[in-house]
Amino acid sequence: MSTDWDSYKSSLLNLEGFTSSSDAAADKQTELHQLPCKIDGSGEVPVDRYFYTSINANADNELTAVFRGRPLKGAVVNIPDGYTAAVAEIKTADENTDSTSDDGSLKIQQCLDKFTYWKLSWPTNEHDLIPRSIKWFKVAEALHG
Repeated sequence: MSTDWDSYKSSLLNLEGFTSSSDAAADKQTELHQLPCKIDGSGEVPVDRYFYTSINANADNELTAVFRGRPLKGAVVNIPDGYTAAVAEIKTADENTDSTSDDGSLKIQQCLDKFTYWKLSWPTNEHDLIPRSIKWFKVAEALHG
């Protein structure tokens, strides 16, 4: 399956009330890696051979990897209970074949309960933007729950 990364966005969504284009997409688990770069390109890439083989974890579960010769430090982020991370395709009016679809509708491609984020060279920590943003789910729940 070829993937146009410019048309996919990874978003943290509460999927309650959302439906997928197929039941299989909501049930299928995959790995998601947020890299500190922009990739101008599309198509299939053998990430098993070029990226996944470079990932190592030390005794403290600190992740390291190499991407295009650049050292990376990473951490796994678990999504809080009641929420799911999703990879969604954003459809525009031109791409919609179903006349009932609204402009900018989301088609869920993959669902996850965790993902890995990477930084260039320096270690990850709880004060990074991504782990801090995950903590806001609990704050929002306390305020609006």
